[in-house]
Amino acid sequence: QSLAPDDSVDAEERREQRRRRAERRAAEEREAAQYQLPKDLPLEDIAKEMQDSWQLKEDQVERLLESAVAKSERPWLILLSGLATVIVALLIYVGLVVEGRI
Repeated sequence: QSLAPDDSVDAEERREQRRRRAERRAAEEREAAQYQLPKDLPLEDIAKEMQDSWQLKEDQVERLLESAVAKSERPWLILLSGLATVIVALLIYVGLVVEGRI
């Protein structure tokens, strides 16, 4: 039984597909090997450093928020203290008028 020309072409095509799949798999394995972590990598130290970094950033954001709130409250405090001064002055004036000193 001899192979027809189509059968040999199909066999060659399958071999070529297998070869390309094998090359692709090998390339993917080489790429994956680049991203593997070394066994002696101090993961605990890295995690601690990252946590410290995040804590510093959180502290910085907290300080920025506090200063922003303090700046936004300042005009209100100035207004309230001015109004309180005016009210006290008016009360003193009314008191003096009622007593007949003015």
